[in-house]
Formats: sequence, C-alpha cells, structure tokens
Amino acid sequence: MTSTQACLEEHWMTPREREEIARLAEALDQVFETRGIERNPLLSLRVRELGVLLALTRRLEAHLGAIPAEDAAPDDDKRLAARADAIGKSWERVRKALKELETYIDSHGRGDGASLADEMRPILAKAEGVVEEWLAEQSRQREAPGDADGES
Repeated sequence: MTSTQACLEEHWMTPREREEIARLAEALDQVFETRGIERNPLLSLRVRELGVLLALTRRLEAHLGAIPAEDAAPDDDKRLAARADAIGKSWERVRKALKELETYIDSHGRGDGASLADEMRPILAKAEGVVEEWLAEQSRQREAPGDADGES
C-alpha cells in the first residue's frame, strides 16, 4: 500500500481534503523513492498520521472565526481562545509528526546529504497559498448560505 492509498481511506475527509492530502502523500512517495526508502506499513502509518493531522488542523482553522460578531456572547472570547489554543496544539502535533517522519527518512534513506526539509522546500513552495485559499473558500461558503438553496 502506498502512502497515498493509506491517506485516502479516511471516509470522513471531504473530496478537497482527500485531494490535498493525496498531493502531499504523492510528493512524499517521490521523496521516499528518491531516497531509496522501502515502503512499509509503518511508513504508511506515519504519512497517514501527518495527513490526518493536517486535515484536522485545517478544519479547526476554518471554524476559528465561525462566531459572528453581532451574535457574540460574553463567553465567546473564552471559546475563541480555546479554539485558538486547540489550533496551536494541533499544529504542534503536525510539526512533531513531520519531525518524526524526517528522522525516519534520514535514518532509513540513502545518505546523499539532503534532509527531508531540503527536499520538501520546493514542494512547499508550490503549495504556498493553498491553506489561505482554502480558508477564504470556507469563509465564503459560511457567508453565503442561501446560495446552496438556490436563493440569490
């Protein structure tokens, strides 16, 4: 099973999340191939963990601003702070999973001197703005609920 297949088996992901995570997993599969790393279930689980954490973190971010200002209650600041804290913790989990994956790759791959960070840099540069675009789309969808019902 490739890393991509492991990520796409998550039934709760939206089609867009599956597409984004599939692109990440495919890019990582290319890194594994370049570095001569044999695919195995443990590696697939590491990639799956990273993909799931990224999807969940993005969902948390999308719902961060879901409280309309005109409907704000006194305890909404506390809920907003709790959401922000949850997002920070979630990103910390993503960083930890990425670091563990990098350590695995560095210890199991061919030693050509390049780290995972060096190899991922061009991939991440291509993906620049994807999260912001996705968050903007989520915001537009929340602001236009009548469009889904065909209202104008």
